[in-house]
Amino acid sequence: MDFQNCAVRVDPLTGSNYSTWKRQITLQLGLLDFDFVLTEARPVVPTAESTDVEKATFKKWEKINKLCMMVIRGSIHETISGGIPETTTAKELFELINKQFMGTVHSRQYNCLAQLFSLYCDETGSVREHILKLSKLVINLRDLGFTIEDELMVHMAVAKLPSKFDTLKVNYSTQGRKWNLNELINICVAEEERLKESKTEYANLGVHKSSKKNFKKNFKKGKIMKSGPGQSSGTKANEENKEEKNDAACFFCGKKGHIKKDCFRYKEWKKKRECVHQPEQDKK
Repeated sequence: MDFQNCAVRVDPLTGSNYSTWKRQITLQLGLLDFDFVLTEARPVVPTAESTDVEKATFKKWEKINKLCMMVIRGSIHETISGGIPETTTAKELFELINKQFMGTVHSRQYNCLAQLFSLYCDETGSVREHILKLSKLVINLRDLGFTIEDELMVHMAVAKLPSKFDTLKVNYSTQGRKWNLNELINICVAEEERLKESKTEYANLGVHKSSKKNFKKNFKKGKIMKSGPGQSSGTKANEENKEEKNDAACFFCGKKGHIKKDCFRYKEWKKKRECVHQPEQDKK
C-alpha cells in the first residue's frame, strides 16, 4: 500500500471540528482500504481447526485494525487524546469518539439553525453581505453533518429579503427556472442598485417641486430674489413706493408726505359728509 499517495489532509480532532474530522478521517481510511474494520465485527479468533482462509482473514483484519487505530489516534489533538479511553478495535474507538463529541455537534447544529432562521436583511443593510452570511451558516451546518441543499438555501435567501425586494420575490416565485446562489447575488445586487437610483431620482424630483412651489409662493408675495447679490426686487419696489409717497403731494390738503387716501383731513371730511347724507336717506 502506497500510504503517501493515499494521504488526505486530516485536521486534528479538537472536539468542535468533529464533523469535519470524521469526514476527513473516513476518506483517509477509505483510500487506504482500512474502512472495513470500522463497520465489520471482529472475526472469530482462529483455532487449530480453522481453515487457512479463516486464519488469513483474521491475520489481515488484525493488521489493518492495528494500523487503523494508529491513524485515528494520530489524528486526535494531544489536548484531548488523554481523555479518550483505550480500546481493542478501531470500530470501538470510532464509536466511542462519536458518542463523546456528537452532543457537541448537536448543540452547534442547533445554534447554527437558530442563527439561520433569525437572520433577516434589514432595509439599510447590504443584500450581498446578507446572502453571504446565510451561505456561511449553511456551510457550517454541512460541516456539522446537517445538509441543506442549494435550492433550499436560495429559497431561504429570497424569503428573508426586505420588503423593497417584493417585485424580485414575485419574479422568482413565478419563474420556472432555478437560480443558483451566485446568480441570486448578482440579481439582488443589480436590483439594489436600481432601487438606490430610483430613490435618488425621486428625492431630486421632490426638491425641484418644492423649489417651484416656493417660487410661486414668493412671487405672489412680491419676494422674488434678484439675479445678483443684494435685496429682493419686491423689497426694492416697496422702497420705491415709499419714496414716491414722500415726494407726492396730497390732492385734498396739498401737503407732501402722504396721499389723499391716507390724509387725516380727508378722512374727517368724508366722515362728516356721510353723517349729513344719512338723515336724508332715512326720510326717503
